[in-house]
Amino acid sequence: IESQSDFIRYDQSFLVHKKSDYSSAPYIVNFGSVACFVMVYCCAGTRRVFSLKDFKRYLCSFYVSVRPSHEDQFTEQLKGFGLTLDSPDADDGLMIRNPFFEEENE
Repeated sequence: IESQSDFIRYDQSFLVHKKSDYSSAPYIVNFGSVACFVMVYCCAGTRRVFSLKDFKRYLCSFYVSVRPSHEDQFTEQLKGFGLTLDSPDADDGLMIRNPFFEEENE
């Protein structure tokens, strides 16, 4: 792994690191691909789609929050994994899809 961006793409779970070297610096959480899929799946439950607002609320239950300054990066990561759907009726025009949802065949 040659760079930080390579490491982020390589990581399959969480990447937790301090924002700075001082002892009270906040921890920064970056989702790897597997962790992102699992968190989206767990948040979705039996739903096929849900809102970005629902997902952020779910993450807050684990004391993980998305800062407004990182919102674009967060949504781009979800889009990069193919987990989003454009919806003019949704919060921010974006819905998140359950990656493991299967339609029941009748």
